[in-house]
Amino acid sequence: MQALPYDLLFAFITVAETENLVAAASQLGISQPAVTKKLAKLQERLPHPLFLKQGTRKTLTPYGEALYARLAKRIREFQSTLNEVNVFFSDPKDLTIRIGARREIIN
Repeated sequence: MQALPYDLLFAFITVAETENLVAAASQLGISQPAVTKKLAKLQERLPHPLFLKQGTRKTLTPYGEALYARLAKRIREFQSTLNEVNVFFSDPKDLTIRIGARREIIN
């Protein structure tokens, strides 16, 4: 099996957590059709279905639940690490430092 793109896995985790494509799209900052395309691309690369369609709802299959249970924490940790590194290497001009002190010390 080839490596799975991070954006597809992150979309899957977000949909699994929100249980709603529109809410997931809003969190991801993309359109609902874009989320659906990401899920379809991910599904093409996996041996078992991730979701069952029940009316207008998508629910996780046992395979989807197992994948979510194993990936969710790792994906969130990866995202957190990526954010920390991005902040560390961000342009100092974009950073704000707030220093607090009593008024008499400042004067």
